[in-house]
Amino acid sequence: PSKSPTTSPSQSPSDAPTTRSPSKSPSSTPTGSPVCTGVEITFDGVLTNISHNNFGARNSDTDPFAMIENIGSYNGQDFHLKLESPLPNGDDPDCRSGTPESKAKCSIILSSNGAVTFYTRANSTYPIQFTLINASNDSPMTLPRFSFSLFDIGTSEFFWADDTYDTLACGGCQNSCCPVGSTVPYLQQSGSTDITVHGQTFTSGDMFVADPAAGGITDVTNPLALTDFQQSQSARLVYSGTSSWLMAFGRGSKGGRHQFAGYTNIGQDIC
Repeated sequence: PSKSPTTSPSQSPSDAPTTRSPSKSPSSTPTGSPVCTGVEITFDGVLTNISHNNFGARNSDTDPFAMIENIGSYNGQDFHLKLESPLPNGDDPDCRSGTPESKAKCSIILSSNGAVTFYTRANSTYPIQFTLINASNDSPMTLPRFSFSLFDIGTSEFFWADDTYDTLACGGCQNSCCPVGSTVPYLQQSGSTDITVHGQTFTSGDMFVADPAAGGITDVTNPLALTDFQQSQSARLVYSGTSSWLMAFGRGSKGGRHQFAGYTNIGQDIC
């Protein structure tokens, strides 16, 4: 069913969360420069398509998920990416029915730059369970190592990631955020944080919040060639030995979308 507006936002960056000590410590010397070892995830393949676009039950209570098919192959087996809300019954009340072309909230679209765009509502937070799916039997598919990138995080936008990732590049640094070159401003990491969305608490994650001055980011045209300024407003997380991870996308009054991709040149020596 289509969603009616809620009277108050579930969360904005200012609501946030109890901050504890940083969850990650510097890791060993990275491998692979500039190309990291790991399974490639790509959203601009010839056969890549969105086969289901009902995240958060935004159009129907039946099958409340989104599915992006044919985003990679491992040991000769193709795999997909499934997006589900971890809220009860997979129903997110801040999602809206409609087409991605009309920027319906929680809809996704394959963008011309080789990324996926997820549309967001002002003053809302969207927890998302990502799962890699074996194309042959629809079961979760574990990959030994892969990258997942979020970029173009500007003005009032933020994202949260559970701490199951192995390492990360945030702007120009590993396991912490810093600018690339002399670029300012840059994405801010608040350390290990819990978030609460529509009464449900998600624990042990890291919050990444845009610098308020980080407006006017030029649209990314090639995720493998982000400029210094674009990298400084972005992060690439590296996962090992998993099929699933939890994130949350959100914003205050400004912004309107989050974009994600697989491997990018964010911290290209970090693998």
